[in-house]
Amino acid sequence: MSLHMEGDGNARGERLSPISIPKATSSLFDKMFASTSNNSNKSDIGDNDLVTSPIFPSDNPIKSINELNILTDKDKAKTLLEMSNFSGSLPRPRTVRNARAGEIPLEKLLLPRIDVSVRNEYKIREAKRCGDVNRENELKAKISNLQKAKEKAAVAMEEKNLFLAQQWENEAKFFETLRADVTQDEGAYSRSLDRDDWYERDRQRKAHKKIFLR
Repeated sequence: MSLHMEGDGNARGERLSPISIPKATSSLFDKMFASTSNNSNKSDIGDNDLVTSPIFPSDNPIKSINELNILTDKDKAKTLLEMSNFSGSLPRPRTVRNARAGEIPLEKLLLPRIDVSVRNEYKIREAKRCGDVNRENELKAKISNLQKAKEKAAVAMEEKNLFLAQQWENEAKFFETLRADVTQDEGAYSRSLDRDDWYERDRQRKAHKKIFLR
């Protein structure tokens, strides 16, 4: 768009350059949240199929590896269609049925769009299944605080320590609230968009104190 007024020009009578109209705020964020899948490791499960949105997804339906394990193909298809960060098309039923062992088309679409802690746990399990010790150790070295809290909660539940399990569940929920998008790997978007651990803990402590004093 350009705007001109009659008589606009410089001393030599030349017309001035058009007035630049800034892009909408949403378009400024498009590049920030653009997918970096082209630069990712092609050996990663589902990484090359990640399609991000200019805004962060508002849902996180799968929060544990067990929840992922119990999903049937029908459940996975339904979950994908209901997710805010999926806008593609599902593979044909024949493609799903005829997929080779170890290749699950619906999981390949689902994994890049679910909780990163679940995705990493899945990758660790696959590396262990394939006997890739180096890959397994590499993934374990990058485990986030969110994933550590979830794993400790699961261990506490197996030991029937419900009190400790609840504490770690609460800690996991806290770490989840710090992330602007729990479906993306750490470093996939600007760290400044996440909340600071110390600040959020202090804010919640003060909020609870005010409620107690009332």
